[in-house]
Amino acid sequence: MEEQVIPRREVLQQIARAGYSVPGDDQVDRWHSAGLLCESRPGRSPAYGYTAIQRDRLISIARILARLESKRVRSSEIAFWLCYEGARDISPELVCEHLDLTVRLFQGFWLRTINGLGRRNEGFHLGILGTAKKLGGYLARKIVLKVIPSLGRSSLAREVAAALIALVLHTSVRPSPPFGAIARDVRQLAVVIGNNPNPPAEQVLQTLLSETSEFSQLLRLDGENAMLMAVREIATGNPTSVYWAVELVARSLPAVVSAFPRMNASDTDWLGPKDKQVVDRFLAPLLCAMTATCRDNEYSKKLAQQVRAGNMERIIADVQLVKQWADQVGRTISFGKVSHESI
Repeated sequence: MEEQVIPRREVLQQIARAGYSVPGDDQVDRWHSAGLLCESRPGRSPAYGYTAIQRDRLISIARILARLESKRVRSSEIAFWLCYEGARDISPELVCEHLDLTVRLFQGFWLRTINGLGRRNEGFHLGILGTAKKLGGYLARKIVLKVIPSLGRSSLAREVAAALIALVLHTSVRPSPPFGAIARDVRQLAVVIGNNPNPPAEQVLQTLLSETSEFSQLLRLDGENAMLMAVREIATGNPTSVYWAVELVARSLPAVVSAFPRMNASDTDWLGPKDKQVVDRFLAPLLCAMTATCRDNEYSKKLAQQVRAGNMERIIADVQLVKQWADQVGRTISFGKVSHESI
């Protein structure tokens, strides 16, 4: 029995009745050519109309466009959000393309942010420890006072945040800096994180520095950014493996947001309307790019298998553990329980 065909005009009417903007013929043709309409081969959409599956896909795309509130959305971004919602019949190369673009947009935003803190584009000179500390201090005050006002009353909170941000900024350019130059800052962070006034062993400090340096590679401003390299390796190697990263984030993010509500842009009072829209649009693909850097990690693979099977116990436990640690550090630096003498 031949599948029923729905004329394009009727499909567009159904989109309108659903409350979404009706796309133009040229838009629909571009989506079809990009392989977004459940077709195995690219090309112009059939003149006689669409299958029910294609109609549903067009309505899904119209809904995605309405949420993004953008006049012109790239096919790669539509492909990402379709994939994020569970579609696996779209080009993984397009999904990788959007992750690549998102990381590059993030790099531009990050550079503008740190350049706007000092003078003369100091963001280009993070390899100079003094500059990294200066910008770290500026950024810490901006973050502590704006994002977590309760910490703004604590000088220790500002000092710890400044030391951590400065260390991240510096190691993003110099992954293996001379330990002696930053030993005091690393020691301070180790004391606060461990909530122990006793000076930690040097091995602990070296481990903390190594882990901080590894994280800072997500913030590199060049082509060796860890996220950018991971996405491009996937795109040129095994593109379908990008589905793994997208699925893990899509299934896990609700649990993370429930533990850390500030990650939900709509519930964040310190963000303006435009900033909320940007976060809502780019947080998920950026997290997918971050997750892509862990694709060869055995723990991440096992976690993904559990999440795919609907078992969220492990990821919820991990999130709660991180939250408990974050709350403990927050209490420590809020009330200054760690004395400067012990640091």
